[in-house]
Amino acid sequence: MWLSTTMCVLASMLSAQQKAPTGPVVDGALGQALDAHMSGLDQDSGGFYGAALVAVGGKIVLEKGYGIADVDSKSPIAQDAIFDWASVSKQFTAAAVLKLEMQKKLTIGDTLEKHFKKQVPKDKQAITLQMMLTHTSGLEKGFSAEWKWDPSSRDSLFELVLGLPLTSEPGEKFEYNNTPYGFLAGLVERVSKRTFEDYCIEQLFRPAGMQSASFIGHESLDQKRVPRDDRGQGAPFPYGPVLTWGYRGCGGVMASVHDMYLWDRALRGDKVLSSPAKTKYFTPAKEGYALGWYVGQDAGATRIEHGGDTRNTTCYFGRWIEPDVVVAIAYTYKPKVYKFETGRALAKLAREFKGK
Repeated sequence: MWLSTTMCVLASMLSAQQKAPTGPVVDGALGQALDAHMSGLDQDSGGFYGAALVAVGGKIVLEKGYGIADVDSKSPIAQDAIFDWASVSKQFTAAAVLKLEMQKKLTIGDTLEKHFKKQVPKDKQAITLQMMLTHTSGLEKGFSAEWKWDPSSRDSLFELVLGLPLTSEPGEKFEYNNTPYGFLAGLVERVSKRTFEDYCIEQLFRPAGMQSASFIGHESLDQKRVPRDDRGQGAPFPYGPVLTWGYRGCGGVMASVHDMYLWDRALRGDKVLSSPAKTKYFTPAKEGYALGWYVGQDAGATRIEHGGDTRNTTCYFGRWIEPDVVVAIAYTYKPKVYKFETGRALAKLAREFKGK
């Protein structure tokens, strides 16, 4: 009884610690320095519009929205606004595949032939799921406007990808490619017998505490919290309000910067992925690319990051393992200052800040 009560109290404390703030956070001198950096960004082109979060050692020092969400209503972007995380979404597709591996429904070493049998041409039989996740499959880069297929059909995507020519031998070369991630989202559906969106929400987002995280077009998405793009002058969804197989798996995850912070916290434990799964998740193949992440070093600190772009928006998510630093930035426009440069600059400020 005592143990049960204690566990409930601890769970309640953890929930309270991770609950999203009800307003902006600019904590202390470091928070003010980070806020000043974001407020001064892209001033020559209109200023920063979006949201930013920086946390150090599990403590949020900056979480704030900037600019206007909607030029008609003049409503500001709140710190809990929800954004399309574009290619940062790839890490969730990879995590879904690893989750299915944990559930013994597939392995990342599986070949396409194992799952699609006679549908797979001879030249693609040796392609593994891991090669698709690390952009080393050798498949032709896409999506191409010239391709003839039905973006509303998962099976049409399967047929398209299996029929694509190879531009290099499987496993031989890194070439960043959206298409395999859409294909893998379809495989997650087929193996889990759930929609890709529902599987990610149930197996990844909610266990991580990401209560507002969802997908373009999903019934759980709070569309009122999605700012318009192009600094409040455009549409809420750069790729439209329906998630197609031309974007599913390689984009379309909708989340706040706080949701992304909670994703980082979940990955620092075993809440979502086991330790062996995370070893695979963060181990690079070629050119520093792991499973939906770029892995590198900053002055001896391991940096794990990804960025994303849509037609009119941009995003960045970076994690420094030791010291423990998290940076999440979502833009409603195309910045003049490169997103990775800004993300790394915020992390450097956080790592080196001495309170001066």
